[in-house]
Amino acid sequence: MLARQGIVRHLHLSALAHLTLTRHSLTAVGAKAKQPHKDVLLPKFQTRLATLRAVIRRHQTERIIERIKHPKLRQRLRQLLLAV
Repeated sequence: MLARQGIVRHLHLSALAHLTLTRHSLTAVGAKAKQPHKDVLLPKFQTRLATLRAVIRRHQTERIIERIKHPKLRQRLRQLLLAV
């Protein structure tokens, strides 16, 4: 029974990950994705994953940087962390 639950959870998580990547890619494609009955070519899975990771990393870095009160230090950290 535990093996079955593990398989079901894995399938659910895999489906959610795929839906998240697809949704993120469709928002990146823009207006072409909003036209009904049109096929939209999405980038490969690895490209979508790398793009999503970069967006998340940038968002988290910006949140950390905005908490710093000193403007010069904040600007220097922005240059160092977001240049990568």
